[in-house]
Amino acid sequence: MGKRFAYVFVAWLFLCACGHKETVVRYVSLDFEAATVKSALPFEDNLVKTLDLLVFRQDGQLEYARHEENGASVKAKLQTGVPYTCFLLSNLPAGFFGEDFMRADDMDAFHASISEALEHGFVMVGSTDCTFESAGKVTVEITHLSSKVQLDGISAAFLQNGLAKLKVSLDKVYLTNVAMDESLLSADTYTPQQWCNCMRLDPALPSSLRPLLLAESSLEIPDSRRVETPCTFYCAPNRFDTVQYDPETGRPLDDGVHVGNTPEWSPRNTRLVLEMTINGIKNYYPVTLPALKGGHCYRIKNLVLLGYGAEDPDKPVGRTRIAFSLEVQGWDYADWQEEEFE
Repeated sequence: MGKRFAYVFVAWLFLCACGHKETVVRYVSLDFEAATVKSALPFEDNLVKTLDLLVFRQDGQLEYARHEENGASVKAKLQTGVPYTCFLLSNLPAGFFGEDFMRADDMDAFHASISEALEHGFVMVGSTDCTFESAGKVTVEITHLSSKVQLDGISAAFLQNGLAKLKVSLDKVYLTNVAMDESLLSADTYTPQQWCNCMRLDPALPSSLRPLLLAESSLEIPDSRRVETPCTFYCAPNRFDTVQYDPETGRPLDDGVHVGNTPEWSPRNTRLVLEMTINGIKNYYPVTLPALKGGHCYRIKNLVLLGYGAEDPDKPVGRTRIAFSLEVQGWDYADWQEEEFE
């Protein structure tokens, strides 16, 4: 009886062993590459200097993180059959996220600054949801957090508007009311905490910001002749839009009244300002921009001076003194909308 029981027990153990399938965990080698838009400008605003790869499991827990200085690609070994969310970020300094960073929810607490763009490059972010079964390349499309503002040229039409012949020169072009910091994930809803050139040009503007926000000139603007003035500026997204619009046409009101634009600083629309000298007197032509979105280019075209400017760079001038058209485009100029202000 004892031997029979022993045989049965051994047979049972054998059957259990045969029926048990060992779970095999496999990892594959992956090469993450960034895909950027093609810029129409010679300025290398799509340059990728460094890459950060962040890989999260479905529960938001960080699975893998790596910073790569060469900017070409980031290598990783990840488990097969597991759903991941992978973020690829460009041009962040090494150690940006810190050692305590562990969850996807914490990314909202991190902000990039436009002031570091010249040194590190413009921050771009992209993500993809993947489940990997084999080794290979993974291409992630990354887009800019920043906004781009351009001015293509200026012409004057004082004579045809009944004004005497004037000596007009362009001294500076710059952005005011500039948001400086940008959220990595919620750029269009984030409230900037850092601002620059509030209501006027800061005379102590740091050298790291001057190429991004200021173009200086001593260019004469002849009447009835267009002068090419290609200027490109960069800033963080600015969701504030305090302009009063005509309810019927949707265009800004002629009188330039702006809600909340008191003499004291408060967040408001970013402006492109033309600082000019007309017959020896300073004149300002602020072009009020709409709420600025990340990854978009705002092109001011066909700008014509029709009359005297304002005495204050934060005081808008009406359409009787300036006319222009505004194109709102993707960074690569692929899609755009145009609105006339004349």
